[in-house]
Amino acid sequence: MIFRDRLKVSLENIKNNKVYFLIYFIIAFISVLFSGPLTFNHYKFVGVTIIFSIILGFLCLIYYFNHKDELHKVAFFTIISFGIICAFLTPIFIPPDEVEHFFRGLLTSQGNLFPHYVQIPANANVLNISGFSIDATQGFIDLFENSQQIFFNTNVTNIPINNAHTYFYTGFIHNPFYGYLAQGFGILLANVLNLNNIWMLWLGRICNLILYAILISIAIKKTPIFKIPMLFMALIPLAIYQGSSMSIDATVNGLGFIVVSYFLYLYKSKERTISSKEIIIFSILVLLLSLTKLTYLVFILLLLCIPKDKFKINYYYIFFPIIIISALVLIWSSNTTPIYDFSRQGYYMIHNINSTNQISYMLSHPNDSIVSFLYIIPSVFENLFYTYTFYVSTDLFSSAFLVCVGLISFIFVVFLYPIKEKIPLKYKIIVLIILVINYFGTYVIQLLKWTPVGQLFPILGVQPRYFIPLFGLLIFVFNFNYKRIDECKINNILMIICISLLVSLISTILFKFY
Repeated sequence: MIFRDRLKVSLENIKNNKVYFLIYFIIAFISVLFSGPLTFNHYKFVGVTIIFSIILGFLCLIYYFNHKDELHKVAFFTIISFGIICAFLTPIFIPPDEVEHFFRGLLTSQGNLFPHYVQIPANANVLNISGFSIDATQGFIDLFENSQQIFFNTNVTNIPINNAHTYFYTGFIHNPFYGYLAQGFGILLANVLNLNNIWMLWLGRICNLILYAILISIAIKKTPIFKIPMLFMALIPLAIYQGSSMSIDATVNGLGFIVVSYFLYLYKSKERTISSKEIIIFSILVLLLSLTKLTYLVFILLLLCIPKDKFKINYYYIFFPIIIISALVLIWSSNTTPIYDFSRQGYYMIHNINSTNQISYMLSHPNDSIVSFLYIIPSVFENLFYTYTFYVSTDLFSSAFLVCVGLISFIFVVFLYPIKEKIPLKYKIIVLIILVINYFGTYVIQLLKWTPVGQLFPILGVQPRYFIPLFGLLIFVFNFNYKRIDECKINNILMIICISLLVSLISTILFKFY
């Protein structure tokens, strides 16, 4: 009876919105045509997968029209639907640093929440310039030896998991353990179910994806404003691509959107309703986020953007969590930075990386340093462009559809999406300063930790994925469109574009690797 009623509602929505569904199918097919060269080896698999992804997008659109008042459910359904396809399609350890994220997830699955380096035995076949390494398993090494391979071209789909002890040279052990609980659970599940080796990767990715979907659903449900813009940003193909990998980015981006949504919740609170409880919750969220990525410590300053009359407690008490959270994060960073430096000794020696010497060089070449910092400003446009591209080691791949349609729709949402909130200019300026500090801070860290001494331009190692949590605040700062136009139609079109971009993501991966 329930299924029949839901089917009736769905059919009615299809009938009432048939124009939007027609638009979707047209855009989806165009997205496939412009996703790359139509040459591939596994043509039957590619064809079936593309048709399946288009049909899946159609189902996501139906779900959206059925649940317009529950966009958090739409977000969860859409993220899971396309993310699972990405999790299976993306070749082994293709996403940035996935090999190290997987290894840390493996350690977490073994209950090793605080791993450390050990002396490598003389008879161990492990190449590490430091002479130290981390306990590992042969099953992980089997996957590592098949890096960048699709499942068609590897035997790890057929061999069992080998938990024989061995060593590996690095594994992001400076990161907090909670960023790998989901991946670790997936790897543990593959072991408990006695599945073949590839399932450690697949289930790890899927569990990480589920975590990202849950965090985004919470964020969209919590925010009282900008729900569609936040949904659009969370569904950016790069965010789904990273969320369906073993990367800690699923946690970083998910927590980032939750922090933004909780800030918007506090900002829209009624007068004299924000108590110490809400401040503590917000502070803990920022703490968890900034322990995963130091530059997001600046989000604690969002407390300064909440009007004074919203607080039940004395407004000036907010400076206590700002000071405490900042101190805790800086202490954490001072303890984990040496661990990170130790894991990168080989890279540092080969590429002449030294933070102290880099600072000395900058002080002795002030003009070059100023030029280097000025270059960061136009890099905003470069990072925006590459937000719709994906990494294969040091190379990039994307499609004309993803870049063109993605950029146009992104700019529209940030600058032209019709909003009802007239945000005072002073709060826009404060949030803009927060965004600038985060953005420049990311470049400064990469200048000191990833760029050779004496090279101030270009700064190496900065990737657009580092800034995804910032996207949720862009509309708060840059949107001044208060026109009362048909918001419903715009939301429908944006949802069609979101789903079409995800169809393009799937076809782009297929055309690149299959």
